[in-house]
Amino acid sequence: MEVSINSFLILTTLLVGFFGMLCVWIYLWETAQSMRIIDYVVYQKYVNAVYLFSVIMLVAMWVTTTGMDKALMACFWILTLGWILTAIFSLVISTFLKIDVENKLEMRRAILPCIVRAIIMIVLLWVVY
Repeated sequence: MEVSINSFLILTTLLVGFFGMLCVWIYLWETAQSMRIIDYVVYQKYVNAVYLFSVIMLVAMWVTTTGMDKALMACFWILTLGWILTAIFSLVISTFLKIDVENKLEMRRAILPCIVRAIIMIVLLWVVY
């Protein structure tokens, strides 16, 4: 029973982390379409809240569970790789799309936070491991 609850929490953490990445991709798509439904500051608050929730949940599970090291390590690596790919995707899309310069700048604003999130995940992985 305990293993199934821990597995459920790890899956939930992954889904929450992927939801944060999905929010970034939606923001990029909206900016590329010149729609800007969500303001950048509001978008950052949503993504930061989701990201912090997933990181805090991972660290709390790392501290409170035993025997789940491989699964938690895989979760850390998957989320780190996801944030790195999101940063690369943001840069590539903003470079090759033929849109206004203002929209390109808005899209590139999302790159640095993605890189910072990946670095935080790597540092946490290093500290915890």
